[in-house]
Amino acid sequence: MKKYTTLLASFLVILLMVLSLSYVFYRSHRTIPQKNEIKNSASVQQIISYPDGKKASHSYTLVKDETALSLLSRTQKIEVKTYSFGTLVESIDGIKNGNENKYWLFYVNAKESKMGAGDYKLQPNDTVEWRYQAYEQ
Repeated sequence: MKKYTTLLASFLVILLMVLSLSYVFYRSHRTIPQKNEIKNSASVQQIISYPDGKKASHSYTLVKDETALSLLSRTQKIEVKTYSFGTLVESIDGIKNGNENKYWLFYVNAKESKMGAGDYKLQPNDTVEWRYQAYEQ
């Protein structure tokens, strides 16, 4: 009986070790999206059109609930001011609004946005362009 108990205990220890190693192997080899990262690594394009005519264009991984403003904030040096109607981008990379009556305006997929950058939730494959230009109503 003692031999049977020892054999059974040894079998259970070996089984537990095999299951533990299988679990560790499984966890270390599966792909886990980064926190807030959208499945399938969706991306968005951001273009900054500077007043000197230069353009900076980069593709970024889209994160969950990202807005045009949050993308700009995590990728560029910006200054913003919050008003009752929303947040206004005052400066991008040291270029401030108001020079020659020009302001930072943003476009989504080549169309001027009708909502604030903090309200526009980015969609996979969107192209967001920030242009420093005269504001015309």
